[in-house]
Amino acid sequence: MDYEKQVILVPSDLAAVGQWVDASFDYQKLFRGVHVTNDNSAGNLCRFDVITVVGGTQEWGRDMAAYVRQTCPRAVIDAIPAALPAELYFALQERISAGQRYGRIPEPPPTTFRLRWPTDYPMTTQPFGANKTYYSQFTCDGVALPGHEGIDIRAPVYDNQGSRIYACADGVVYSVHQQDDGNAYGARVRINHDVDGVRYQTVYAHLQENSVRVQAGAQVKAGQWIAISDNTGNSSGPHLHLTFKKIGATAAGTTDYPCDLVDPTPYLYWPNLRLTPTARLRIRSGPGTAHSTLAILAPGTELLPDEYDADVLWKIWHPSTWIKVRTATGMVGYCLSEYLEVMAVDPQSPAIPTPTGRFVVGLHGRADGEMQEADFRAVEQAKIESVKLTSTALPKDVERLRTINPNMFIVVRVLQVLYDHARKIVRNLTPEQYVKDFAPAPAGQTKTDIQRMYDIGIRYFELHNEPNLVIEGFGGAWKTGREFQTWWLEVRERLAAWYPGAKWGFPAMSPGSTAAGVRPVAMWDFLAECGTAIGKADWLAVHQYFRDLNEMETGIQSILYEYRRRWPDKLLIVTEFSNPYNDISKAIKGQQYAVYYNRLDDIPGIAAAYSFVSSALDAKFHAEAWREEDGTLSAIVPAVARR
Repeated sequence: MDYEKQVILVPSDLAAVGQWVDASFDYQKLFRGVHVTNDNSAGNLCRFDVITVVGGTQEWGRDMAAYVRQTCPRAVIDAIPAALPAELYFALQERISAGQRYGRIPEPPPTTFRLRWPTDYPMTTQPFGANKTYYSQFTCDGVALPGHEGIDIRAPVYDNQGSRIYACADGVVYSVHQQDDGNAYGARVRINHDVDGVRYQTVYAHLQENSVRVQAGAQVKAGQWIAISDNTGNSSGPHLHLTFKKIGATAAGTTDYPCDLVDPTPYLYWPNLRLTPTARLRIRSGPGTAHSTLAILAPGTELLPDEYDADVLWKIWHPSTWIKVRTATGMVGYCLSEYLEVMAVDPQSPAIPTPTGRFVVGLHGRADGEMQEADFRAVEQAKIESVKLTSTALPKDVERLRTINPNMFIVVRVLQVLYDHARKIVRNLTPEQYVKDFAPAPAGQTKTDIQRMYDIGIRYFELHNEPNLVIEGFGGAWKTGREFQTWWLEVRERLAAWYPGAKWGFPAMSPGSTAAGVRPVAMWDFLAECGTAIGKADWLAVHQYFRDLNEMETGIQSILYEYRRRWPDKLLIVTEFSNPYNDISKAIKGQQYAVYYNRLDDIPGIAAAYSFVSSALDAKFHAEAWREEDGTLSAIVPAVARR
């Protein structure tokens, strides 16, 4: 498993720590979240998920591993008996070569008891032990939970029909709750499993009401269909929450959790697990791009994982990790996780229809002010098929675009300023205040922004923009993703009552990690709290920015493919993409954009992608503009036209 944070504790005075850092340099490059320290205080060490203790009793003067295990009982303790930096270097090189971050990759427990994967979708959306601060508010037997007490597994709902949920092992149904009765688990089933004198229990939560197909006291078999997934109880979106108990584990001290809760991950397996590349993929002799290429595999090639199932199923949803695989001819090598998928999954995933029936090439209209003739020339000469406007645009802009292309697909972003730049404060608008200016005007009066777009046939609206940014309202009506979800759902409900045929898009995030005063919450952390809103959105907006083709492809894999993996039933629209860097010529940018459009055309379920921006009065956008303020078209236009 890859844990969030790891520290390497070395036996050294401060002056010599640099030598240990150098010895672990390659290891830190390959594995993320690794730190090196000589500070063995509890306040320092207990911040980490994994503590790698270097050196033995002779170097420390005591059994440091035992001390750390006692001091930080919730951390995983890893030990390397190296007395010198050079010894540490060679020990870490062995791990790098074997692709084993913490030494020997954990094997399934020494028991015949295994848990069959309980859904048709091999994706864990929240691991055991995650979100420690959030789950500490909940208790079991009066003891605060140290983290997420189970694992969340993908189990989507399509057209009000949930996914099948299967029993993980042979057993006897202990209890059935068909209704969402106020319990955090919602509708749920508990099954007891007695194996070799030990009782285990699995709990299947957030089920569809009245969907449980078994009764208390009934015998069940591993893989038996027992219920349907949904979103009941304390859940932010459809999924299966699986809790696993080993009776007596808390009293025996074999778990840090109350109520005998243990991590089910090492017990889980996927029946007859097979992998295949999603694109042409190199299989390498070791876990890293520096290792030699053994072969190039085509999509559809069947691969056997050379690790135990649960570890593979975790890695495959976490980019930039290496999975050891075996081909049908017996070749063994390593492949990057983001280019692999489990064969024959997502049996219910629908083909996602796009508004035009295909992917279309788009351009974002003028950023500030009305579209001008030079903007329309850029659209026409670049052979643009779709344009994104803001809700302040005029019907005449749409009419002009339709003279260029009668089938022009138009998307509109609902524009409402939530940041007062003059006073540098966030406007705290309630949903009622936010939609006030968009209500349909009485007959004979000037139409409001959304109304005039809706009345000329526009149906796709992106409802707000990058809500994880301060300048887009973070810190006002919402301070978390969960608060934004509540706000957005009410805004959508009010607007949908006025414009019932509209398709409301959940807004794109500002990509990236946290940035103080700018982006208080990282993209994925924010989205993780918006599951209900995303489920009710008609489509999802995405933003991506890049410097070169390398960064472009990395973003496609880590952003677009991750959206597709998390929400496979949702239509995606890239409402903004660009190369915003001043030192890159527009001729190069145009070539990159042509590649980007063609690349996205290969990804199912993406309706359009809009390059930012046709033009802008504000100088900060000039590096991205397709034409200059004097009306001259940039080199982006002919490059895209040649795509």
